[in-house]
Amino acid sequence: MTWKTKIIPNNGCNAGAITVANLVADGLAEFEVGQAGGIICGLNDVDTGADYRELDHALWIEWSRVKVVEGGIEKTGWTSFTLGATFGIERVAGVVRYYADSTLLYTSTIASTGTVFLDCSLYLAGDTIIDARITDYDSISTE
Repeated sequence: MTWKTKIIPNNGCNAGAITVANLVADGLAEFEVGQAGGIICGLNDVDTGADYRELDHALWIEWSRVKVVEGGIEKTGWTSFTLGATFGIERVAGVVRYYADSTLLYTSTIASTGTVFLDCSLYLAGDTIIDARITDYDSISTE
């Protein structure tokens, strides 16, 4: 997924996007946002629709602030970020960490196992995810 914009005119988490690539073990999901009136994007193992509450480990991005939500439950308060920030959700040995521009926001107490992908829920028309990507640490050469 390189670019996804919500075009449905009515507000609500009724549009979404997922990556084709996935993580089987350790790795990193990263993305940037354009307009962000309500983007919830994170690691998920099953996609049943656009409801953000199904996202296992996610970042909720709204205008110039971000918070962590897991299964629809807020884990942090709002933190400011600068326009053009890169967001990351990393899984290493089952531990999930959330980042904004390489600054650690939160380390989850809920383990992540199995195959996951990046799943996003979009709230406002015009909300945009830019350059979503998955890096599988196990496939990176150390030579």
